[in-house]
Amino acid sequence: MSVSRAGWGCPCFRVLSLAIAASFTLGPAHEAGAHSWYPTYCCSDRDCMKVDRIEYVSGGMYMTAGDLRVFVPQTMEKQHSQDTDAHVCVMRTQSGGWRVRCVFIPGTA
Repeated sequence: MSVSRAGWGCPCFRVLSLAIAASFTLGPAHEAGAHSWYPTYCCSDRDCMKVDRIEYVSGGMYMTAGDLRVFVPQTMEKQHSQDTDAHVCVMRTQSGGWRVRCVFIPGTA
């Protein structure tokens, strides 16, 4: 018995397979979901991330997200996180460092 594969050469199947492959390479779904509630002025839909670790020190805290570690001054406004995790939004400075734009902490009003 022979199976015809004539339909697989259609450009629409190539586009569909590329879309499926892209969905696997764009990252975990929880990142996309989290970005839906970050204010645009904080992250431009790409610069916010879930925090893995918070270290409280004199004058503020260090927030670690993956390889990124930033200092957040105690005086910086903290916003309410819409999930049970802390999040930080950063932007690259001209000198190559990072500047914290927004911080989200669970239970913060």
